[in-house]
Amino acid sequence: MGVIKNPFGPLPYATLYQIDDTVFFDKTRPPAIEPMDDDVIYLVRNFDRLDTIANSQMGNVQLGWIILLRNNLRLAPNDLIPGNKIFIPTRSSLQRRGIIQ
Repeated sequence: MGVIKNPFGPLPYATLYQIDDTVFFDKTRPPAIEPMDDDVIYLVRNFDRLDTIANSQMGNVQLGWIILLRNNLRLAPNDLIPGNKIFIPTRSSLQRRGIIQ
């Protein structure tokens, strides 16, 4: 039986394990995204999604999970209500904290 540990799996802050032909991820805890002085306040519009907001505000569709954690949202469609304000961390503050490269 061979065990392979890959800390660079496809999920942020996850470790990919492979035991023979079985692949799985460890239980992970995402980093806390604490409020920062340079957070951007974003007004949610109709048809916004986490990925589209992340792309327009942070330049990467895959960073939607950061918006999710920063605003204590769930992955429910009714979390992004048009007219509500959410906080978007800046890329530079995320880089300084080591959350993204």
